[in-house]
Amino acid sequence: MRLPESQSSSETQNQRNELLEFARLAGIDESYMPRPGTEIYRRVMELCMEYIAAIDAMDTGSYSNSKRRIAHNELCKAIFGKQRAELSPVDQDRVSDFAAGVAGRNELMGSF
Repeated sequence: MRLPESQSSSETQNQRNELLEFARLAGIDESYMPRPGTEIYRRVMELCMEYIAAIDAMDTGSYSNSKRRIAHNELCKAIFGKQRAELSPVDQDRVSDFAAGVAGRNELMGSF
């Protein structure tokens, strides 16, 4: 897949390094991380944002718990290729921590 002209290879490498750093912080093996510029990479980024937005919205009462679970399940499938229920509680928390890091909400890491 060809990258947009505005995205240089160094920008792509920085994205990869950033994603890998959040994976490391969350305790997720780097081999599960998609390559920048791919559809799955974009989807993982979107799902992280959706999941954290759902958590934030739950605090205000404007988002349902089921939508948060759906977003978390989709993120588990995108990263590990497994349903949320198939993962250990530790791996489920790792996915949440990863999403928090990607979404820029590091203060949430370790609170799931």
